[in-house]
Amino acid sequence: MIMWELTTGCKPFDNIEHNTELIYKIIDGKTPNITDDTPVCYANLMKKCWNSDPLKRPSAKEILEVTYAWAFLQGDYENFNQAE
Repeated sequence: MIMWELTTGCKPFDNIEHNTELIYKIIDGKTPNITDDTPVCYANLMKKCWNSDPLKRPSAKEILEVTYAWAFLQGDYENFNQAE
């Protein structure tokens, strides 16, 4: 959710009442909509972090390795510069 907040500047589900209905929707897999201006590589990592199975989510080390590669090793740098 922190990644989503960084791309939108908003809190997740800010426009929805925070009640038991929302809790059940989140349990059923509801996630905030990813904005169109989010770089694809960033959106893909965010979706992996949202996996309902904690064992399938990337570790902190894996997230660090991916973000390091974005910044220093790959052409994703251009995607981030073009994002609003």
